[in-house]
Amino acid sequence: MEENPIETLSNISIDALKYIKISAGCLTKKGGYLYQHSIFGKLAEYYKKTCKSLALQYISDPKSLTEDELERLIHESGRYEEILFESRLSLEDPIFVKIRKRIF
Repeated sequence: MEENPIETLSNISIDALKYIKISAGCLTKKGGYLYQHSIFGKLAEYYKKTCKSLALQYISDPKSLTEDELERLIHESGRYEEILFESRLSLEDPIFVKIRKRIF
């Protein structure tokens, strides 16, 4: 789980979260806080949606994501989301710009 916990946190039960070792650096600031303070119910809720589903939701309706979801999208997006955004968003889209800046 230390290599890329983000990809699978949405599928893990609250009980299992208690036993998984996650590097706080892999998480957003809020995710790291929830994990370090053992607030597992809120951590599970925070990571309920996958990054892919956040990306698709953003493409459909950018204003529908919460600040937390936007932070996750920027922090967690990888090559898949980048390719998805390249084909559907303007290169000047502010979230896409932040994602590209973080990746490169």
